[in-house]
Amino acid sequence: MAPRSQPVGPDDKDSQSKSDASAVLDSIFWDSGYESGSYSNPSEDEDDSDNSNNNAFDEGQLPPEHYLAQAKSLDVSQLRQKQYSEQTEEKLEKTRMY
Repeated sequence: MAPRSQPVGPDDKDSQSKSDASAVLDSIFWDSGYESGSYSNPSEDEDDSDNSNNNAFDEGQLPPEHYLAQAKSLDVSQLRQKQYSEQTEEKLEKTRMY
């Protein structure tokens, strides 16, 4: 008996599993604006790019300069250290000596 030949193109199962995976990805990332099958041309989105930066700050995010200024003014000596119980302190000290 002669062996059966395999089709060269993608079979229905492979194409179905790819579309299922795409649907799963879309449902996972729906809130981030990700769509697995779409591509937007950056030149088409140029008009929206000016507004997108402002929208990020409107949603509670502060500009990077704010965080850089905070980092520069951070006084490390003012940071609180965790206070452990005496037993825990003893165990930590033994661990340091070990």
